[in-house]
Amino acid sequence: MHQHAVLQRFYWLLTLLCLIQYAAAQPCIGSQWIKNYNGSETQANVKSLFTTSKNLLTLGNIQYQNNNIVHNDGWVSLFTTSGFPIFSKRYSVPGYDLLQFNDIVAATDSTYLITGTIQTYWGVRDPAPLNPNWGVLISMDGYGNILWIKKMDQSFDAATESSFLQNIIKTSDGDFIMNAIVWKKPPFSSRGLLLRTDKNGNLKWLSSYSSPVFEFRYTFVNQIIQSADGKKIITAGIIDERFKNKDSIVRVNHYLLSVDYATGQKIWDKSLNIRKQFSNVFTNYQAIRHISELSTGDFSFLGFGDTSFLSIPPLTTRAINIITNSNGNIKKMIGYSSANKGANIIDAVSLGADHQVLLLNDDTKAMVSEIDSEGNIVSEKGLLAMNQGQQPTNLLMGLGGLYLPMNGGQHNSYIYKTDASANIDCVTATASLQTSDASLFLSQDDAEMTVTQEPINGSLFSISNISQTNYPLTINNVCINSCCKDILDTANTTTKTVCEKDHYLLPNGVPVTVSGLYFITNKTVMGCDSISYYNINIIKDPSALTLGADTCIEGKDSLVLIATPGYDRYSWNTFFTFQNQFTVTQSGTYQVTVNNQCGIKTADINVLAICDAPLYIPNAFTPNADGLNEVFRIPPTNFYRLNSFQIYNRWGELIFSTSDIKQGWDGNYKGLQQPTGIYTYAINIASLKTGKTSQRNGSVQLIR
Repeated sequence: MHQHAVLQRFYWLLTLLCLIQYAAAQPCIGSQWIKNYNGSETQANVKSLFTTSKNLLTLGNIQYQNNNIVHNDGWVSLFTTSGFPIFSKRYSVPGYDLLQFNDIVAATDSTYLITGTIQTYWGVRDPAPLNPNWGVLISMDGYGNILWIKKMDQSFDAATESSFLQNIIKTSDGDFIMNAIVWKKPPFSSRGLLLRTDKNGNLKWLSSYSSPVFEFRYTFVNQIIQSADGKKIITAGIIDERFKNKDSIVRVNHYLLSVDYATGQKIWDKSLNIRKQFSNVFTNYQAIRHISELSTGDFSFLGFGDTSFLSIPPLTTRAINIITNSNGNIKKMIGYSSANKGANIIDAVSLGADHQVLLLNDDTKAMVSEIDSEGNIVSEKGLLAMNQGQQPTNLLMGLGGLYLPMNGGQHNSYIYKTDASANIDCVTATASLQTSDASLFLSQDDAEMTVTQEPINGSLFSISNISQTNYPLTINNVCINSCCKDILDTANTTTKTVCEKDHYLLPNGVPVTVSGLYFITNKTVMGCDSISYYNINIIKDPSALTLGADTCIEGKDSLVLIATPGYDRYSWNTFFTFQNQFTVTQSGTYQVTVNNQCGIKTADINVLAICDAPLYIPNAFTPNADGLNEVFRIPPTNFYRLNSFQIYNRWGELIFSTSDIKQGWDGNYKGLQQPTGIYTYAINIASLKTGKTSQRNGSVQLIR
């Protein structure tokens, strides 16, 4: 015990020295402030993190009405350490009424992965979509540009199933763990999924868990962590039992699950009953909000304990700290409540192995409390809300204090930045948290959960489209105590138009591959940010233009030809359009041309009248320079796609090979004329109608 105390004092001394050293290098490190951000729509923060350049990246959602229908766009903003927005953008998916962002994680030093959900309303589309709800996985660079978006709609029954992609973490070896909910109807049922993927969403394993009694609700937070030894994944979420075909809730449970990181196989699971009262509402704040592993190998699950009210938000709540051993068996439960209004746990940050900083809320103030490994309160601080209904969303620690992004209702959001002692002079208050034995809050329950490993049959994702626009924010300084001010030089934005093939680099050496607004951050003498902006327009290289393989129109009234996207204008057989698609109604050869300052290119495609026809292959050719029958090739009037065309001499040596149906063999090999004789060929083709491949082997006579 004495040794432990000495180590603890050494740890805090070392931390203090680091803070002093960092503060000496950054004179403005002690800033404290509150900033209010006003937008044109109702905005809500979801998750925030620090970038490698120490800026604050926030993920959220924007809700608005269009034709009396509620819509939702994703929202991403980047702030300097002093709270000035570097950019603020909104995102939507064409054809869908809602895009909801759920979680974000750094994929590399300069890219991020975002999870979310898209939805189309059944009642406002005619005809109604087959299935309107899908999870989405989005790759974004550090400037808010979308690199790709993938829709989680593969390997599901589109007539009865919907997917909802929720949380994501990056693992110690660079892979990613995500969880998802799958709904199925009728009768209504759901199952949870855990996925391990690489940074491109390629599956490595897929675990499914479901119960004949309980349902999973996609709106609830599901936390995920990887154990310190890297061998286990631990997750927790809300499950509930309902009346058949009704929303009335009979039971609500916490579900805790541990699986093997290498395989996804279950190690243990636990189900803890929260309430046995009828209700039809449960909120995100009543889930497990944070999981951490203690130095002993125990796990701490911070979340919702109980309530005596069914109204939202609950007027009397107790937060709870569930401490289990490494096998999920409960060792103790500690309750936390505010003197007046109770408390919900919003987030937490691990401070070393055995200390955590909790962020709680009681609808009048946010409370920051440090606890030890036993759940005891070490210190606490209250930060008053600026208006009724204000809710903190998460907690970040660093840069000389704490950052608390907050939702303020309707068009408002906030960021609180404390000093190193968690103070903001204008709102600091007493927290008055109370602890209690919470061993009776939750009871063991049987969720009847079955966890299985599902086979990987291809990808879960298909490529989708996404659009983005700027979402301006107006800043109001609520209170501020700062020694310097950020400089955002928006008036002198550098604008450049460059060709894709020129591989443009920003002055700091960062390559630009997507058109958009970029920035470079420098530091002022006092340590604040000086931001310079660059508006870069990348013109697509025409050499990338293609129309794909030849096709056929047999049995169709029309056929849509699709050219490479990304060009400003297309010329289809001299018909100009802004679309990369062109509808044809008859067979023939069609051309598309793109022309910009980076070059010009024409691509063509043969649209055949019928899809299958006999393949006629000549049995002789005469490469004797008389201009007749000089080349052995497959006649261009066939109705197949060529996969490979190979010719061998009598010793079995490969002397010609191509996959271009327009090419043929001229009787030469390595620049030398080949002698008269018999040569064998192997041709692999695919039917343009059925896609079926077939192999044709034979011989041809070379005559000189």
